Amino acid sequence: MAITSVDVDKAKIEAAKAILSAGSARETIDKSLEIVIALHNQQKVLEEMKAVPLTQEHRAASVVEYPDQEVV
Repeated sequence: MAITSVDVDKAKIEAAKAILSAGSARETIDKSLEIVIALHNQQKVLEEMKAVPLTQEHRAASVVEYPDQEVV
């Protein structure tokens, strides 16, 4: 892993650290970058899905009912 030195707003790091339950600034930055990348990838998938028009067959598809599951 490369070492990069940057000036970072300490208040933002502390706020993100609390939100992410991170133990260090390095962990906070790493988790934050992972989340940004994941959100970007999710957005790309949603845009791809949006580009595919729904057919009548899609609209007539059965609804699948899943049993309630405990969220972990």
